[in-house]
Amino acid sequence: TIQSCTRRRPTMPMEKPTPAPGTITLRITHPEKERHELCELSCDAGTTLERLFYVSPGGALRIESLHLLNNASSMPKTCSGTTDPPYIECSGAAIYAYQARVELAGCTLRDTLGGLSGALYVRISTLAVNNCTFTRLESVWRPAISVLFGSTAVIESSLFYDNVATTG
Repeated sequence: TIQSCTRRRPTMPMEKPTPAPGTITLRITHPEKERHELCELSCDAGTTLERLFYVSPGGALRIESLHLLNNASSMPKTCSGTTDPPYIECSGAAIYAYQARVELAGCTLRDTLGGLSGALYVRISTLAVNNCTFTRLESVWRPAISVLFGSTAVIESSLFYDNVATTG
């Protein structure tokens, strides 16, 4: 017979912890209609990051089935363009790639506000986008994707809707 039963570790608290300012939350969600796992990378309400990813010269970033949300970027809406790399202080609120390669497959870029140009900003880079959604993005110019200065882009089977350029 078992006379007493004790737990080796104390139980975890049931309430959800409050994230510290400036943290990034990575959540796994299991949608009822989908059979695969989807991840979401987002800034919590009230948190402002400059961007989610910076891909430096010679670097590569490949993302599959990820939701990228940067609710309110801390980027200014104006900049000098004299920085190295150019316009890094005000562009690419979700992803900024400079002399790099970016591949997105089955991703969603959504709810990103801020910056001068493009939630996804590629400069002297290569971009491949397949089966992605770009929605509820806002910046001064080109709210979804900015492909500039010798960059190449292939965008296939992707949706763009509900995006706002506040100027022009």
